[in-house]
This record gives sequence, structure tokens and C-alpha cells, in this order.
Amino acid sequence: MKINNLSFPRGSKNTLWRAKYAARHIGLLVFACVGLLVNTSYATSLYKSVGPNGEIIYSARPPANAKVEKTLTFKVLPSTAVPALSKETTKPVELPSDNVVLYMADWCGFCRKAKAFLASNNIAYREINIDSEYGKNAFAQVSSEPGIPLLFANGQRVQGYTKEAYDELFGSLQLAP
Repeated sequence: MKINNLSFPRGSKNTLWRAKYAARHIGLLVFACVGLLVNTSYATSLYKSVGPNGEIIYSARPPANAKVEKTLTFKVLPSTAVPALSKETTKPVELPSDNVVLYMADWCGFCRKAKAFLASNNIAYREINIDSEYGKNAFAQVSSEPGIPLLFANGQRVQGYTKEAYDELFGSLQLAP
């Protein structure tokens, strides 16, 4: 028997074979749909404008009475999930006050890319490995999101890594190497 140019075996196992064939393809379709939903990026914009008196203004909404000089868009970037950390079980740690701090793990591919970016651009940074007891506690205190790398640079935060996001962040900051 042929259906849509597919050959199905004849006999008593025909129904079972069709069910397995349909289940396999339905499973692939569900997997693809879930993948599309999970991969959706969330973005937020920040507007930089110059007010009438020359003052630089950063706002979440475009200004009504000033010219937009630059629009910065922040997305949820690709990151590696980390195991859940309980803030109740972590000891208080002194949070770093360095200019650039990178929370990372040796096993994280995006962390290796972030470190390579910082090294290739001669950006000095403090590295905190979340696999250490100190790093685990520090990461739990600064992040409610379970993804690394997590970068802090002069008060700005970037969770995850893309070259474009790091280029934009470090292009707008005046950091001494």
C-alpha cells in the first residue's frame, strides 16, 4: 500500500508500524516547536538623548522633547545554565568593586569565548569561578538568573555572551587596560 509516496508494509503489523511512524514525526515536530519557543530572545531598549540644556539622559522610553542620540538594545544572550543555588544556604561574601568582573566556570563554552574576547581586547578583569565555594556564594548573591558567563563592567551587567554585545558594552565604556 502507498500513501503519499511512502511504502507501508502489508500485514498484521501495518497498524503498529504506522503508529510508530506517526509518533516519531509528531515527536520531532513537538521538539522543533519547543526549541523555537526556548530560543526566543527577550530584548529591552535604553535610549541615550541630549536634553535642551545639553544634559545627557538615559531612559527606557524615547524622549518627547529631546533628540535620540543612540538606542542601546539589551537581549538575553546565549549562556550556559548552572545548577540551582539557594540564597539561604550561601554565606555572605564581599562583592567585588573591580571595574570588570567575570563570573565563569571552566566547563562553560560561552565563558571561554568571553575570556578570549577580554584577552584579545586587552581588557583587565577579575575572574570568579563559580565552581569554588567563594564563587558559588558570590554568584548566588549577584544573580537570580541561572546563566553564565555573567559580566559586570562599571555598573553595567551582561549575562551570557555574544561578541556584538561585548563590543557594544566595551565600545561605550572608557576602560583602562
